[in-house]
Amino acid sequence: MVNVDDESSTHTLSYNLSLRQCAEGVTPNSCYTASMSRLIMPLCLPAFCALSLCLLAPREAHAEAYWITLARTDNARTDQEAHRPLADAHVEAIIATGARLRTRSRWLHALSVNATTDELESIARLPFVAAIRPVGRGMRPLPKASPLETPPLKLFANENDYGQAWAQLAALGVPAMHDCGLRGEGVTIAILDTGFNLAHQALANVSVTAAHDFVNDDDIVRNESGDPSNQHDHGSLVLALLAGMDAGNFMGVAPKASYLLAKVDDVAEDTPIEDDWWVAGLEWAEREGANVVSSSISFCTSPCDSSQMNGQTEATSKAAAIAASKGLWLFNSAGNTGPGVTTIRAPGDAEGVFAVGAVDLAGTIAGNSSRGPTADGRTKPDLVGPGVNVLSIDSTSESSYRRYTGTSVATPLVAGVAGLLRQAYPQMSTAELQGLLRIHASQADAPDNTFGSGLPAGALSTAEYCTASPSDGGAVVDGGTLAKDGGTVEDDGGAGQRDSGSDGATPAESSGCQLAAARLGRGGLLPWFLMLVFAARRRWLRNSVI
Repeated sequence: MVNVDDESSTHTLSYNLSLRQCAEGVTPNSCYTASMSRLIMPLCLPAFCALSLCLLAPREAHAEAYWITLARTDNARTDQEAHRPLADAHVEAIIATGARLRTRSRWLHALSVNATTDELESIARLPFVAAIRPVGRGMRPLPKASPLETPPLKLFANENDYGQAWAQLAALGVPAMHDCGLRGEGVTIAILDTGFNLAHQALANVSVTAAHDFVNDDDIVRNESGDPSNQHDHGSLVLALLAGMDAGNFMGVAPKASYLLAKVDDVAEDTPIEDDWWVAGLEWAEREGANVVSSSISFCTSPCDSSQMNGQTEATSKAAAIAASKGLWLFNSAGNTGPGVTTIRAPGDAEGVFAVGAVDLAGTIAGNSSRGPTADGRTKPDLVGPGVNVLSIDSTSESSYRRYTGTSVATPLVAGVAGLLRQAYPQMSTAELQGLLRIHASQADAPDNTFGSGLPAGALSTAEYCTASPSDGGAVVDGGTLAKDGGTVEDDGGAGQRDSGSDGATPAESSGCQLAAARLGRGGLLPWFLMLVFAARRRWLRNSVI
């Protein structure tokens, strides 16, 4: 017996069957009429039935998007066995009903199709079909744009001029990470979004390993003929926050990383975002070798019910949990539906997925940043990032910038820090890196359902890397130490050891202070002085954020 996982779908199937019985001899398309016939049919005698069908103009069958889950016929013992390609014969049998194939998912053992009600009935009768449910649709957490204002005076200089992006990156400790050579080299970051236009000068040098448009099933991720003019805007500004580089004007978190670009959202849809394209994009990213995934799209199948946010209901959450189990580090926007409880959105509700909320530069939570807990009581979001008046490109221009607000812009900034962490410690597992990022965050000791573990401190998380010595595997270059992936740090015999915390400070705080002290008077003073600022700021946030 097929499980049709939607009340309205069940009613439609049974309704059409009874209508055929009532109007025997009439073609199915004529039988399926406007909703007014629903009032007529209960009173329908054969003569009245024929009359109603004459009066009510027949309409063309309308195809909707559905997930078709296939039954598993074996007891898979490994991921490789569980995630085999779908049987061609089963796919062909479904397509033979007239349904149009949209995507296939090995991980969910399902495919998505556009099907009319008649075609759906035929699919439901196939013996290998286990369940049918509508493709999930949600809302993209669109960032609120605001005009670019005159920049405030920068308090510090740096060898790299970050322009007005300095403050948002300094809040995460990124300039100090850049200073010791961490810019994303050797790391592959995938972005799942609306499309990508690389015409802006800040994106001129982005390294794109692969790109695919899952909406049109081609490799063109910029606007195509028939796309709305704003199709690639959202994805472009997200990409810039990660990969952008425009000397003197703007800098992203990981400008030297390699990028996988997946166009998974059609902004022309009346109800935007269909989750099958997102799932297909995530599986593609894993196959292409992504280390980190950034997604600024969230889901809650309409009608949205917070009880669905348990990490096990939405198709995107199921796929995200599988991705996490495979070692992918997935960051997803928490959503802009706060401040109510359990307003977190899929796939951020999934176990192992880092849901990201938004704060301003003072550490105050954005009013509409989605909150936890999940429906099954787990703490969410996982982290927060700068998400109020964040600078990124104006994708309608080739040189201008704008400010944006929302969890959409907080997510790539935090994901970028994770990418730099991956570069610093390539030998660590994803779980170890996740722990390292959490333990140095501003609320690591008291996570809650507003801030999660708080704002990451990237410079503290990479303190050991940035004090690498020759005995750690680095090499001496011009009297300094070459950090493990090419970043040079000076060395005159200073200790550079991690503090045990025996002086009463937490390991995170003491390592930051010692790291700065080890650098004082030895050149490169400013970045390491900033480490003191980050450590003090972490202590302040932990004591002041409620």
